Amino acid sequence: MRSVSNTTTQLLVSRILVEHLDCFSFLKDVCIFHIPHKHSKEMAKKSETLPMGVLFKNENLTEDMIEILRHFQAYLPYTTVDDKKIFLKPIMFRRPIIS
Repeated sequence: MRSVSNTTTQLLVSRILVEHLDCFSFLKDVCIFHIPHKHSKEMAKKSETLPMGVLFKNENLTEDMIEILRHFQAYLPYTTVDDKKIFLKPIMFRRPIIS
């Protein structure tokens, strides 16, 4: 298990105090609500999302997974050089969580 740094612990405790105890509410303006980390700058940018519809395929079957990936490939930005597709940036696919 990773140990939590003192700074992180202090930030979390200060946030809890400010949010739940009225006597500390005057500190809301100076309390840090987001814990800074190496990806903070990137995470602050607005995400680009695109609905891709529903595919009635089974991700556990090789043939269906190939069709799913081919379908997703149509949404990727690319340029053509010498009749070859060159994809401009990597895209992370996220599966929806269905409970």
